[in-house]
Amino acid sequence: MPLEERVRAALSKPAPLGVDVDLSKFRFSEARITVGEPDEAVATAARERVGIEAEKASYLQVGETVFARAMARKLASLGVVVKPLRQALEEDPLARKLSWKLVDPAADKYTAHAYAYGGELGYYIYVPPGVRVPWPIYTCLSLFTGDEVQFTHNIVYVDEGAEAVVTTGCLVPHGVRGGVHIGISEFYVARGARLSFAMIHAWSEGVYVRPRTAVRVEEGGEYLSYYVVYSPVASIQTYPVVHLGRGAKAKMVSVIAGMGGGEY
Repeated sequence: MPLEERVRAALSKPAPLGVDVDLSKFRFSEARITVGEPDEAVATAARERVGIEAEKASYLQVGETVFARAMARKLASLGVVVKPLRQALEEDPLARKLSWKLVDPAADKYTAHAYAYGGELGYYIYVPPGVRVPWPIYTCLSLFTGDEVQFTHNIVYVDEGAEAVVTTGCLVPHGVRGGVHIGISEFYVARGARLSFAMIHAWSEGVYVRPRTAVRVEEGGEYLSYYVVYSPVASIQTYPVVHLGRGAKAKMVSVIAGMGGGEY
């Protein structure tokens, strides 16, 4: 069956685990990329809830709006590419080659909706061979309304012998209750490379969180993952998958401070 038909069929396909969310009850916003800075409320929420200074983030997404970042230009001096995925898919053949290769768009209703309606917002990070990035690459994803679905599709490729630390904060500001976050992440660690990835979640009661993560680590590579959620949620449901090559290593640590009536 062609991919587009499989995706259409999967739009109503529940995930095998976790609470089934009726996505029709939430608003889908237009995906857009803009130049400039978000308002002070966004910066304050990022700093207070996940400890990320907005001005240091190389990628910042509020709902379905992406803000182009000056920090990405600093990383470019090392040959590191950080840009919105939608832009990368237009400009970079490698991004097109990698997109939706580790995560099946028709796996369930969440991947299918991200593929069909997400507008390919999310971040694309490429680290060239042998480059050891000397500072963390910060990204921030925020929901600012309680009735919205936020889609994000992220691709990271750390090339041979390179090393990088990527830290992503996902949040809603204090007082926002509700919404859906659907995050598709595809990470590639090439031969002898190393990727350390930290994801910090600060949501609230009523927010449904559906990460879908897959990682490929080639021979001699190393992938370290630290996932932290310390807030109430309606539910979180995820099942990350790592494919290891010969001599490759992976370590995944989750720290969950469950509270309220959420399902984790």
